[in-house]
Amino acid sequence: DLEAVQSKLEQEKSTKAEMLGHREKLNNVLKESEGRLQDEAAAIRVQQDAERRLQRKLDAFLKQMQHRLEGCKGALIAAGDVKSHVEGYIATLTARRKELAANEAKNALEAAELEKMKVQITKELTEIEDLFEGELAEASGKQDTCEVLISHNKR
Repeated sequence: DLEAVQSKLEQEKSTKAEMLGHREKLNNVLKESEGRLQDEAAAIRVQQDAERRLQRKLDAFLKQMQHRLEGCKGALIAAGDVKSHVEGYIATLTARRKELAANEAKNALEAAELEKMKVQITKELTEIEDLFEGELAEASGKQDTCEVLISHNKR
């Protein structure tokens, strides 16, 4: 029995030594795993820091782009205001141009009518001068005769 117990004890010692060897290997694997995990955790922290820096840059860029967008919106609104003002000004100028064209046409008609009246008046004046030329000469002669008689009577 003693031999069986000793044999069993030897087997258990051998199993214990084998278990201790496995334990040692597992501890080594655990240490290696912990080291890799720590390295990975450090790499993740570096990655997260890089991502945070990138996120801050992106946020700053986003704010800058939003500011530019607001500026563009303001410029578009101002351009729309200018466009409507210019369109109104063009409409006013177009109406004035039409009015001017109408006035020019009216003035042309009136100028033609005035020229016609001028020709007619000149013609009538010539006729009147021709008609009264003889009478004016006769009246002028009578006036001269009267003046001579008046000056003779005064002497």
